Amino acid sequence: MSYLAFEGATKKNKPSINNGDVVYAKIVTASKDMEPELVCVDAYGKKAGLGQLTGGGFLFSVPLHLVRKLLSPDSILLKKLGQTLKFEIAIGMNGRIWARANEPKETICIANAIWAAEHMTNNEIKPMVDRLSDALAGF
Repeated sequence: MSYLAFEGATKKNKPSINNGDVVYAKIVTASKDMEPELVCVDAYGKKAGLGQLTGGGFLFSVPLHLVRKLLSPDSILLKKLGQTLKFEIAIGMNGRIWARANEPKETICIANAIWAAEHMTNNEIKPMVDRLSDALAGF
């Protein structure tokens, strides 16, 4: 990934990205004959939510069909979780999900809810999230 793919980056002003850092980017060009080009800015040169994901969090992988399910307008999992927990989440179409909440136990709860909801319907997700909320309240 080019250092110039970040907002405000120049040859003199490079972002401080190290190996192992989590970066939320989008693909600009992809071809079987060329190396893909990733950027962390929108069409106007602003970061618009893209870039390095800082402040901890948990990165995990899920099957691609689960990513499509989470990003579907019909999915209620993230809405239900958002009613009881404050969290940030970045869902990539490559099957990677980054989540961060106020407490580590809440972050783990979010990841477990996502994994558990893989083969559940929306009607099954509602009571599952309620049980997770009750379990978190008991800690």
